[in-house]
Amino acid sequence: MSLGIAYAPAIEGPYHVLNNNQPIFEVDGQGEAEDPFLWKDTEGYHILFKDHVAKFTGERGGGVMAHSENGIQWTVDKAPKAYSLYHRMGRRKSGDARATGTPLYFL
Repeated sequence: MSLGIAYAPAIEGPYHVLNNNQPIFEVDGQGEAEDPFLWKDTEGYHILFKDHVAKFTGERGGGVMAHSENGIQWTVDKAPKAYSLYHRMGRRKSGDARATGTPLYFL
């Protein structure tokens, strides 16, 4: 999935694609960011998104954190992994019937 940036003077448009028609997060010419959550505060814009191909976090499906002053040029954190889909729970005792799922956790 690709994430792009567009601008319009009003909600009805017309919209103009920014960033030279390129995805804001790409790997080898392909947009590789999924399930974004964006917000703005007094320090600028922020985004969390799923790292589809493990390019940013080293974990396929791991969460990436990035920031922008203007919402167009983005900087991925130096330690970009904001969350993980996997967490090693340790060994279970033999015969333990509890679920062995992998919970989501934030770093």
